[in-house]
Amino acid sequence: TLNGPSTAHALEWSEGDQADIKSVENFLNELDTYQAEFIQMSPEGHYSEGWIWVQRPRYLRVEYAPPNNLLLVANGTYLIFIDRDIDQISKYSYESGPFRFFLKEEVDLTKDMIVNAVSRESNLLHITLVDEDDFKAGSVTLSFAENPPQLIGWIVTDPEGRRTKVTLHNYSYGLSLH
Repeated sequence: TLNGPSTAHALEWSEGDQADIKSVENFLNELDTYQAEFIQMSPEGHYSEGWIWVQRPRYLRVEYAPPNNLLLVANGTYLIFIDRDIDQISKYSYESGPFRFFLKEEVDLTKDMIVNAVSRESNLLHITLVDEDDFKAGSVTLSFAENPPQLIGWIVTDPEGRRTKVTLHNYSYGLSLH
C-alpha cells in the first residue's frame, strides 16, 4: 500500500498495514544487539562488503572490507563517517539521516519519519520511510523476513531516485559486542 507524504501517518493505514508497522516497531524495540555481514550494491552496480554491529540504543559500527577503507560509527552522540583513504572525518547529528529512528531509545515509525509504503512478497515485509520534514530527500525501505522476524536488508533511495541496496547475512542477535 502506498501513501503520499501528506497522508502517510499510521492512523490512515489499513488494519493489516498498521499491524505490520507495529510488528516492525516491536521487533526493533526488542533488539538489543545485532551483528551481520553485508553486501552493498551502489546505484552504479559496484558492490562492497563489510560488517555491521548495533547496540541499541545509540551505538552502531559499519566497517567496510578492503579495498574500501570506510567506517561509520555512532558513538552515542554523533554519527561519524571516516574515510581512511583521504583522512577525512565527518560528524553528523543523530537527528539527521535516514536511520535516525533506529538509534533512538524507542523506535516509533510515526515520529520524525513517515511510513510511505508497506508491501509484502514471498514471506517478506517491506516498510518504506521518508523524512517528515523533507520527504523529497529520498527514502529508506527496510526489509524483513517474517518467520521468525529478521532484518535482512534495506534500500536507500536518494532524491534523484538512485538506489543503494544493502543485503544482510550471517546475522545474530543478543550477543556481547565488546
